[in-house]
Amino acid sequence: MSRHNQQDQDIICILKGGISALLMQKEQMNVLSEHTVEEIFSLPEPVYKKEFDFGVIHTPLSTYRLNTLKRSQVCVACGIVGTIIRLEYSARKNQPHFNLYAKDENGLVLMTNDHIVPSAKGGTDNQCNLQTMCLNCNNLKQHYKLAPNHIKDLMVSLRALIQKTSDYLSQSPEASCQPCT
Repeated sequence: MSRHNQQDQDIICILKGGISALLMQKEQMNVLSEHTVEEIFSLPEPVYKKEFDFGVIHTPLSTYRLNTLKRSQVCVACGIVGTIIRLEYSARKNQPHFNLYAKDENGLVLMTNDHIVPSAKGGTDNQCNLQTMCLNCNNLKQHYKLAPNHIKDLMVSLRALIQKTSDYLSQSPEASCQPCT
């Protein structure tokens, strides 16, 4: 068997870390603070205010996305549960915002706001058309037009395939894959 090239290593790392890990690397989020779900979703104020060395930030707590995530922290497809809320800043968005994350065996998974009926097909931002879905499942739904129960089945199959591939590579004396970081 030939030595694994860098592209193979990258693919394995992406598979192990999921789509969420890849996107988080590309986005370069700066974590300003980390909280439990209870700490943020129990706040009575409509705006989160916190002082940092660089100044005071004001972040709204009543956006469509946060209202959906507050209603349920569970991915409707795979069942993973968001437990960590991070106040993050990205240069692209130019404003601090909250993101909900779940933890799995590969690290953090971003929880997203999913439109049951897609906006492109006339779906609205009304709360009855929004549901919580992890980024991995949301991307599967978007690209393959799958229902949540089919996404769950596919995720189980993908995780099994990733585990088998990882086991095989760890047993191969010529495998040169580095652990994902």
